[in-house]
Amino acid sequence: MALITLTPPLYADTLASLPDESWMVVFFCAEWCRSCREFRPVLEKMPSSYPQAAFFWVDIEDNSDMLGELDINKFPTLLIQQGDLVAFYSCIHPDTKLIERILQSMMEKSPDTLRAQAQDNEEIRQWQTECNFMTMLHNGLDSER
Repeated sequence: MALITLTPPLYADTLASLPDESWMVVFFCAEWCRSCREFRPVLEKMPSSYPQAAFFWVDIEDNSDMLGELDINKFPTLLIQQGDLVAFYSCIHPDTKLIERILQSMMEKSPDTLRAQAQDNEEIRQWQTECNFMTMLHNGLDSER
């Protein structure tokens, strides 16, 4: 699988193509961000190492309709989600090794552990609603109608 550059016309196809418990790795970036632009070629190689995950590049300006009230102001911001559970959400240093360590640590957790951690504290509980990629895709579709 490849790094998918998400655009509004792809929202419906993306929703339809994601199995219920699939892993999603989402990079929220901006075209004007030099760090993002320089890091993108490195990220494009990552999906081949993780065939069980779908990787997305989301330009926050091109996809503002799906983001709703989510305010992303530091780049790149990484979201890792399995099914409807947000496992990780944070601005990160653009370092492939770091991203791989975070992703591997999330993927090693059982679904029960992920569900328990989704309720660990207020910040992570908020991720489940405010940063949920599936919800964002639905919001983007709704705004197109």
